[in-house]
Formats: sequence, C-alpha cells, structure tokens
Amino acid sequence: MTGKNIKCNNCGASLDIPEGFNSVYCAYCNSQNFVTDVMEIPGVTVLCLSCNTKNKDEMLFCSRCGSKLQTKCLYCGENHPVNKKFCPKTGNEIIHEVHRNYLVNIRMIFIPGGIFNMGSSKKDNELPVHAVTVNNFFMSNYTVTNADYCEFLNSVGNQPEMKSQWIKLEKNEYSGIVKDEIFTVKPGYEKRPAVYVTWFGAVAYCNWLSDKEGFNRCYGDINHRGNADLTKSGYRLPTEAEWEYACRAGTTTDYYWGDTVNDSFCWYGGNSANNHHDVGIAGGNGRPNNFGLFDMSGNVWQWCSDWYGGYPSGHVVNPTGSSSGVRRVVRGGSWKQDGALCRSSVRSDWPPNMGSNIVGFRIARSHHSNQ
Repeated sequence: MTGKNIKCNNCGASLDIPEGFNSVYCAYCNSQNFVTDVMEIPGVTVLCLSCNTKNKDEMLFCSRCGSKLQTKCLYCGENHPVNKKFCPKTGNEIIHEVHRNYLVNIRMIFIPGGIFNMGSSKKDNELPVHAVTVNNFFMSNYTVTNADYCEFLNSVGNQPEMKSQWIKLEKNEYSGIVKDEIFTVKPGYEKRPAVYVTWFGAVAYCNWLSDKEGFNRCYGDINHRGNADLTKSGYRLPTEAEWEYACRAGTTTDYYWGDTVNDSFCWYGGNSANNHHDVGIAGGNGRPNNFGLFDMSGNVWQWCSDWYGGYPSGHVVNPTGSSSGVRRVVRGGSWKQDGALCRSSVRSDWPPNMGSNIVGFRIARSHHSNQ
C-alpha cells in the first residue's frame, strides 16, 4: 500500500498513512483508522449509452452529444438517470452499478502466506494441532451482502442444484432478498450478509463473478462443482486452512483479539439482539483483525471450500480437504450462538444443499506470480 492521505472516520481530520501501513491513529481524537475503512470513489466515469463518451459521474448530460446520462441500477438491472434517487420498479433507493463497490466498500485484501499451527486442544474435532503452510492469497474484507447477491440473482436467476435453490427466499426478519418481477433487497438489509445461501449458491456466485471480471473459473458447471481449483485465477470460497490463517492474522490466542469473547469485535448470542447485522460494524465498532478483515468471528458462519473431515497429522502445505464427503466446512460462529463458537479454531459442518439464517460466505482468490 502506497502512502496516502485520508480523513479520520471519527472527527474528519486529515491523516497521512505511510507506505506499508494499513492503519493510523488520529492525533486529534486518538481513534484508529484502517485503510480498508476508507470510502474511495476514484473518479468514477459514466459511459454515455448514445455515443460511448466517458463523463464524470456528477454530470447529468453527456458532454459530447447532450444525451441524458443513465447507469444500470444494481437491484432491478435497468437503466435509470444518474440523478434518480428511487427505483420506479422497486421503490428502493437506487444504488447505481458504477457505485456498487462503495455500498460497503468490499475489497480483496492481499493475505501474505506463511506457516501457522492450525487447530486447538479445546475440542476433539480441532485436533490434532498441526503445522500448515499456506501460499499468498486474497480474501474479501467483508462477507458477501444481500446487495451483492441480489445483483447475481438478477443476472442468472435462482437456479436449483442438488434438490435445492441456490438461495431460500424466506419471508421472515432474517431474509433480506425478495422476489416479485425481479429480485430486490428489503430496505435496510442492503449491507447485511446474504443468508439462506447454499454452498452451491455460494460457488455459483464465485463462478459468475469470475466470468464477469474475466478470470478463469475455479469450479465446474452446475451439478459438477467438485473442490476449488486453486491454480485458477478466479473467485472461490477460501479453504478451511486459508480461513483459519486469515482469521488468526498472526495471533495464537483463542480469538484474534485475545482469549475471551469481546462485544466490540463480534456479534454473537450475547449481544446481537437475536439477528444478524450490517457487515463491518461488529459490536457497533467494526474492528477488523490485523489483516484488515471484518466479521471473521460471529455474525454468520462462513462457507469454506472443503468437505468436512478429520485433520491430518504432521506438516501439510496448502491443504484443500478430502476429495469427497457429505457436509461442507463452515467457520466463524454466528449471531445466534454462544461466543465460545467464535474462537478462531472452531470448526463446524453443514449440508451443502441447505441454506440457513446463520450461514453466509466470503470470497477468496489465489495469488499468482503475475498478479
């Protein structure tokens, strides 16, 4: 990360973050500011649909031909004037596609590889503690949100796979996506994690995003997924080893902040008010770990790429789990359960064709030498 100037998220003071640093303390209010917190809109341009001229996003009419500028709405998929506030089809506040990444500022964070001790002696399924080497990789700073998943659904639909739809559209206070003529997000649920998504629905999203951004898919086609191919450049779910390595972020304590549950770092049964919350605001503070990743503990369990099974003994390199199985790994704990399940080493399993209001996912990518 090169040196840059930002504004303090607490008091608005101008701050300089030196090259190589991911955070800085404000000299005026002493609050810690992370690079991943900064909402950057780096000169977004709007392409005129009439003449293909690039225009600054604050312009209403094309600087070349004078046509009214329009962009694609994230939720309904149709073009609307850039200054239109509410979607005429859904009534939701319009989030234009050019601003999609700034709704919650999702970024792929570079995770430098290394060796760590995976597992713990706390529970039998976390044994044996064993040394693991993981290569460099990328992981999203947040879990995938309803807004993100809704865009995917409006592009390809909610398809059945292995006897279940990719997402179960429940009519309750936990589900954030509804379907009428199109898929829409319930007002106020845009930044919440996408839940009720099956493992197959998560990898389908990864393949779709890989296609959209020009990367090679890591998974096979529908009904023929298999495990992720880590040699490919595309998006995928993290392996279980990558997930724990990224969660620990260099720590060896039970949680990435210490050895006891802390309301400032995670949503769990003791502080969640019986529901999940917007990503990145755990405990009302939104404190990431040392890698800049939010919500690695609590809020929702997160799908991993691996089949669930026993750990190997001895040192392993880039493990991807068993080649077959019945249930897939989930990690991280949730808003509904005890804080002890938010420990970095806790592992659980879930049927891959079953979604839940306590399970979501985040995405990863392999790092290759040409990146």
